[in-house]
Amino acid sequence: MRVARWSALHPWRAIVGWLVFVALCLGGGIAVGLNSATSEDFRVGEVGRAEALAAEGGVQLRPTEQVLIRAASGPLDEAAADAAVKDVTARMKALPEVASVAEPVRSADGRVLRVQVELNGSEQEDQEHVPPLQAQTEKVAKAHPGLVIEETGDASVSKGVSDQRGEDLAFSEAITLPITLITLAVVFGSVVMVGVPVLLAITSIMATMGLAMVASHLLPDTGVGMSMILLIGMAVGVDYTLFYLKREREERARAGGRLTSEALVEAAAATAGRAIVVSGLAVIVSTTALFLARDVIFDSLATGTILVVAVAVVSSVTVLPALLVKLGHRTERRAAKRVAQDKSVRGYGENKPGRAYGEKGPGRVWHALLTPARKHPALTLGVSVLVMLGLALPALDMTLKNPARDSFSREIPAMKGYDRLLAAFPELRVRHLVVVRAKASQSDEVRQALRELDREAKADPLFTARSAGDRRNGGSGTQVLRSSEERGSGGSGTQVLRSSEERGRGGSGTQVLRSSEERGRGGSGTQVLRSSEGQRTRGTGTPAAHSSEEQRTRGSGTSAADSSEEQGSSSSGTQVFRSSDEQRAAASSTPAAHSSEEQRTRASSTSVTHSSEEQRTRGPRTPVTHSSEMQTPTAPLLRSSADRRTTTLELNSRHATYSKQAEASLERLRHRHIPATLGKLSGLPGVETAVTGEVARGVDYVEHQNGKLPLVLGFLLLMTFAMTVHAFRSVVLGLLGVGLNLLSAASALGLLVLVFQGRWAEDLLSFVSLDGISSRVPLFLFVILFGLSMDYQVFVVSRIREAALNGVPTRQAVLDGIASSAKVVTSAALVMVTVFASFVMLHILEMKQMGFVLAAAVLLDAFVIRVMILPAALLLLGRATWWPSGAVRRAQERPAPRREGPDGGVSIGAGRAYPGGSFERHSKPGSVPHSG
Repeated sequence: MRVARWSALHPWRAIVGWLVFVALCLGGGIAVGLNSATSEDFRVGEVGRAEALAAEGGVQLRPTEQVLIRAASGPLDEAAADAAVKDVTARMKALPEVASVAEPVRSADGRVLRVQVELNGSEQEDQEHVPPLQAQTEKVAKAHPGLVIEETGDASVSKGVSDQRGEDLAFSEAITLPITLITLAVVFGSVVMVGVPVLLAITSIMATMGLAMVASHLLPDTGVGMSMILLIGMAVGVDYTLFYLKREREERARAGGRLTSEALVEAAAATAGRAIVVSGLAVIVSTTALFLARDVIFDSLATGTILVVAVAVVSSVTVLPALLVKLGHRTERRAAKRVAQDKSVRGYGENKPGRAYGEKGPGRVWHALLTPARKHPALTLGVSVLVMLGLALPALDMTLKNPARDSFSREIPAMKGYDRLLAAFPELRVRHLVVVRAKASQSDEVRQALRELDREAKADPLFTARSAGDRRNGGSGTQVLRSSEERGSGGSGTQVLRSSEERGRGGSGTQVLRSSEERGRGGSGTQVLRSSEGQRTRGTGTPAAHSSEEQRTRGSGTSAADSSEEQGSSSSGTQVFRSSDEQRAAASSTPAAHSSEEQRTRASSTSVTHSSEEQRTRGPRTPVTHSSEMQTPTAPLLRSSADRRTTTLELNSRHATYSKQAEASLERLRHRHIPATLGKLSGLPGVETAVTGEVARGVDYVEHQNGKLPLVLGFLLLMTFAMTVHAFRSVVLGLLGVGLNLLSAASALGLLVLVFQGRWAEDLLSFVSLDGISSRVPLFLFVILFGLSMDYQVFVVSRIREAALNGVPTRQAVLDGIASSAKVVTSAALVMVTVFASFVMLHILEMKQMGFVLAAAVLLDAFVIRVMILPAALLLLGRATWWPSGAVRRAQERPAPRREGPDGGVSIGAGRAYPGGSFERHSKPGSVPHSG
């Protein structure tokens, strides 16, 4: 370890150099900034293709906010709500971040109004754009104290999650640091030595954060990379320092004051330093498997983990030896003073009187824990493996899901509003977006096929089924009232009223009141009444659109309102093109004439109108849409791009995004409805069809991960085996290491499923169960656990092999090696478990699951695998453990070297810890025995 030797001989240069390195990394990162991932980076599978097509045509789903207006209790005050709606609309339209503001929509029970606000920019920019909207919403709420006015939506929820993640990390640090300090204080019994691991871990994390910012310009950051840097950085940073410090103390005790601090640090570097480098490389190599997943989130996780582990290894072989030398010099000076005062001293790390030199006592606890493996290895091995397999059984029922918005913490204000939004408007739970790309000349055929798809979907119970709560509300249709006053015209304009006679009878009719001024047409003040009865005669689910004949004869003076597909398109600012029939109808100046059938049904409908006096006293009213059946609108929600090549259809469902019904609706849409409708266009050249939406994203992402899992896991197993064989020259240890890692990972996954896939622990751990496990957690667990467990494997087995190479029989080498490393391994495990377990207290469900499963895995690995299963297996294998290497066999066939320690004890094979095998190699004449 030349680097460690140089650092030991030039401690101040090494310390200053490390601080400069940290400052340069952090400063460089701040200078170049963080490059965040864009929506394009997250695209996978069919969803990615659909989003690319929609974005190219400018018809993609855009970030939207919903402003809810309701009474604190009782019915909604119409006049107050009307004033609040106008205030919200005016304020939002004035903001440059806002693309459009939709008409207010009333809930089925009439108690809640919502105003939809569409934002400019992409989903990745919404967190920057939403604060001005939230500020205006707060001002409206203060201006209307009699109402409860709140904002929720994509952007406000994303910002709330981001803010909560920052608070969570600060909370995690507040928990982790004290427990880590206490653990280290128990291990070392020295306040000064406690500060060394924590200081190095913190500086390593700081340097890594700067490097991660630079690396983000090659591999974009998704927001989880920094969390992993903190999570892994504190764990491995403290672990590596702990291993090094523990070995340095053992070498100091063995030397008995006959070696200088430089020689002791170099001796520790030859053993613990090498083990740290090997285990660090193992973590890095294992983590590279995440890049094979070809996923931007895993790329971010892998980048952060690799960087922080690499920096921690560098700190352990550079600045750590320098710090230990300076602390050793301090010890030497204190010892010299005490000797000058004729005081009896015992240097820190030296053996207590009466204990043989070099003897490693495991203590009562570890003596008891190792007794089963020592006395009954076969029984211990069998029982331990059965227990671990029993813990792994629940993993067989594991269901992978992509966490949706529904899983976010309800402590976020926007999530509370989100719950109230879905309670009042359940049709907003799920949106499927069907995207079709074709030639502009084929747009009419595409739109006709999408209308047919819309009808089929609305006839499917998976899209139209309502919950019991929705059915209790009654079947009120969609009611749109738009006045000319809204557009600032002040005129009366021609208005169209489509009355819902059905609504009083449980039907789903539609009532629309719109001014001709709104459509840019001069009005005569005439009102036309249309009943939904005419719509009902066309059949269930048929879009509310006039016949071709009616469209051709529809005039521009007194005119029926446009179909809802055109209304939905116009609000987004995207140019909408109609079919040829619709264009001819729009160009026609003939007054509206309806079919005789529609006239007959219209005559039979009942309309309620207010007197002219009542209308004058009420004044202009804010237009309102009444919604309880928005998932089955009267016309399809179609949008077309400006070049007419891309068309989208939006379909809604009431099911929760992570529910089986929502996934079933997507499955039905993709494999039944689309082939039956859009499949007819397959004969046309250049037609592309794909589906996106939140449910589709989750399903496709899980499928993508499942497809990559065998490749990643295979690479991981191969690399773990190869690293173990290379480190210990033993195929048996390589196979054993792979098997033990799989066993601990499977057991941890079983515990994860037991706790998080069910609902019994929801209140205990403060989460909302997805009835499944986040799809990223298992893959992340395998990669990180395989890397971290190499720490224990390398540290423990290296001590066993070291003793075996010095002639100690395998059985005794196993017991001595595990006994000598037991305290440091468990101390390191406790630090790791503390760090990981602190993430269970966070609010983000995925972070909870990652923290829990890693804490469980490390705990099982340290206390069951390394204490019960590993020693039992090695004792049963005997010399076969080292196959095919013959080095251990040859070493055990020759007499073991015996060296006398300063207290008369005996050390077997200890000389290998020192370069050259000599105790006095680096001793300085006249050196003073060390003391603590």
